[in-house]
Amino acid sequence: MDEQNAVTTPVENTEQPEQKAEEQKPEAPKKPDPEVEKLKAALSRANGEAAEYKRQLREKQTEAERAEAEREESDKAMREELETLRKEKRIGEHTNQALALGFDADLASKTANAMVDGDMDAVFDCLRAFVDATKTRLENEALNRQPTLSAGTPPTKGNVEDELTAQLRRYAGLSSHR
Repeated sequence: MDEQNAVTTPVENTEQPEQKAEEQKPEAPKKPDPEVEKLKAALSRANGEAAEYKRQLREKQTEAERAEAEREESDKAMREELETLRKEKRIGEHTNQALALGFDADLASKTANAMVDGDMDAVFDCLRAFVDATKTRLENEALNRQPTLSAGTPPTKGNVEDELTAQLRRYAGLSSHR
């Protein structure tokens, strides 16, 4: 080691440049230095551990991304279910209001669905059907309230007078025939 650490003096520089270049070249160690081998092994282990940590980080990121995707999917399903429940609630409310107005159950349901879906043509068709059904019902009720008509001859002045006389005779307790 003293030879390697020796300082050259100007007196020794009298050698030729070719010899000088040969001496300045470090000689390759013939056998590996155990210290260098230990450092190389430690560096290799550190690189391996770093690669393993990077792989684990990528896996965790993937798991985190998967968890985020699952959370988003769950949120989406929850929002869809909430929207469905809100729609069903609106349909139920509209159906009840239509039933309160006198709609039959099928027409009330059809009208409520059309209202919630925003299909105004269907809403007006349902309203038209309700109005027609109501008109028909009222006409039938009016006919049912009328007094019974005779199936015989149409009333004339003579027939009406005879009927009135017969009613008076019955009222007085007399026979309806003359």
